Amino acid sequence: MPSNRTLQDLRNSLAARLGFGAQGVNTGPLVANLNAILHDCQYQLYWEHDWSYLRARVVDSIGASQTNVDFPANIEPTRIEYVSVEFSGVWSDPLERGVSPQMYTTSDSPGVPVRWDTNISSGSLQIEFYPETDQEYNYAVCGQTLLGAFAKNSDESTIDGDLIFQFALAAAKAHYGHADAGMHLEAFSALLERQKGRARNKRVYRPGDDKGELFPKPLLVGRDI
Repeated sequence: MPSNRTLQDLRNSLAARLGFGAQGVNTGPLVANLNAILHDCQYQLYWEHDWSYLRARVVDSIGASQTNVDFPANIEPTRIEYVSVEFSGVWSDPLERGVSPQMYTTSDSPGVPVRWDTNISSGSLQIEFYPETDQEYNYAVCGQTLLGAFAKNSDESTIDGDLIFQFALAAAKAHYGHADAGMHLEAFSALLERQKGRARNKRVYRPGDDKGELFPKPLLVGRDI
């Protein structure tokens, strides 16, 4: 799990490492600058990688004779991993994304949704299923959670706080012209690669992982070898 740290905690640590501790960390211009550096570093890290600890799966239901549902409030719309539908107690493979223009002119009978996409035709972001449902179904949306607020002193980081700190320290030292900025950037890069490496766990589902047999048949002498 990430080490969630508050903006104030990170700013105080950053100010001390930059040599501003004796001046206090509540000076307006310094606070604003360090806050901006920390905010920008977290934002870049959030979009750098699909972090396993930010992976969320939201389950809801869609009624009969329905095609649209509200998009989950806590998932980033551009970072959806898959959408699945439950039918007869079994969750489907990831549904194909995209509803073509031709599909709007067909008279397909209502049934189990086989495709999906997003739209804002109603004024708010929604998930559109195709075809129209013939009964109520549960559906699941899996993706990355939204990046949380990071502007107030008490706001906690969404990304690992120690990783944000190392990135911000390198960026701040470069900003203030410290000679050791490069050394801290190398340290941050090494830490980033280690954390990304731990997130590349093959036990995490990715579309296409289910192509092979779960329990392959053993090879037989005379038949296979």
